[in-house]
Amino acid sequence: MRVARKHLLKLFAFAAAAGAILMLAIADKRSPAEQSDAPRAASATYTVCAHHEGTTAADPTAHQSVASHVAAGSRPIALTDESLMPCQALGPAAPCPVCAVDCSCGPCRNDGDWSTARVIPWQAFAQGEYVGHERTAHVPQYRLRVDDQLEFRYRLTRDETATPYELNVGDTLKIESFTDEKLNREVVVQPDGTITMPLLGRVQASRRTAPQLRDELEEAYTKFVKVPAVTVTPMKINTKLEDLRSVVDSRYGSGGQSITMRVTPDGTIALPAIGSSVPAQGLTLEELKREINERYVKVAGIEGIEVTPALFARAPRF
Repeated sequence: MRVARKHLLKLFAFAAAAGAILMLAIADKRSPAEQSDAPRAASATYTVCAHHEGTTAADPTAHQSVASHVAAGSRPIALTDESLMPCQALGPAAPCPVCAVDCSCGPCRNDGDWSTARVIPWQAFAQGEYVGHERTAHVPQYRLRVDDQLEFRYRLTRDETATPYELNVGDTLKIESFTDEKLNREVVVQPDGTITMPLLGRVQASRRTAPQLRDELEEAYTKFVKVPAVTVTPMKINTKLEDLRSVVDSRYGSGGQSITMRVTPDGTIALPAIGSSVPAQGLTLEELKREINERYVKVAGIEGIEVTPALFARAPRF
């Protein structure tokens, strides 16, 4: 039984060898047309292009060297060969040239058809670029409209002001007298704009500069002290600016000092400290920037900050 199985396996092996020899003999007797198709099929399998001067993608000889190499039964040519380069590097149309109608010349706008198509130099646009010329702006200047979403970025200018700083509510002052230490103290400007001093009681401090407040205190203290010699030192100022920064501060969130607003149906926006009636519809971003910064100075009385609006999202189009 074992001897019969051994002879049967040998018979199958001889049959397989004879079949392989027969297939090779049939392959060698292919017609000339079939043999001419072999390089074409091989070149389609190995997508590489000859990188020679003057060779175009439409040239049928571009793949000849690769086809002969593959048809000879050799290993595939590496794409790192200096004489070869991937077809994809030639552009989106490689290895075949693609004709198109250039609408910038006018055929698309008239009665042009595909008869006006010509070869387009796709390689000039390179990979990752638009398949076409550079895109120009839709409009020379974009003007805001309802439902546009804007991001307002706040920046401290730290510019020198033209006028002396006037004390505001919340400012901290250090008041000292070189002749009477009992008058020395640190006070905060109250919501009504006053401070409380010994022997004087409430003294108006807001809307006054530090030298003006010093002169008023010295004049008031001359009733009690022969030479008061009072000095006023601002310890914490710009409280309005700090309050505004606290509203728009997002350094612990998305980062920076900014706030996002949407143009309301009445064409206005609402920003901290300047109200909800800032006109925006129909303005450019530069015009809106000037309007907002002017309102912060004239309406809110806050200097030292610059607001820059940026278009975050355009209103939907239907």
